Amino acid sequence: MPERIDEIISAELPSEIGDPTGDLRNIIGSSMVHGPCRPNYSHSSCMINSSSTRPFCSKRFPKSFQDSTIVQEDGYPLYQR
Repeated sequence: MPERIDEIISAELPSEIGDPTGDLRNIIGSSMVHGPCRPNYSHSSCMINSSSTRPFCSKRFPKSFQDSTIVQEDGYPLYQR
């Protein structure tokens, strides 16, 4: 199943070879990259503030780099990035 996900979804910016003008990287960077968030940006719309925990991102950011896509037991995918 992770291989099928990788056929449809990419969580990586295109290479310079695949995007020689940089236009696609600029579009992705301005419209599809999440952030900034973290406790220092608690005003961001993705941040959940709770009296019992530190503020955290509801979208599970920041995400770590992954060598391959895996699907967790709860069904949530961690994409190759």
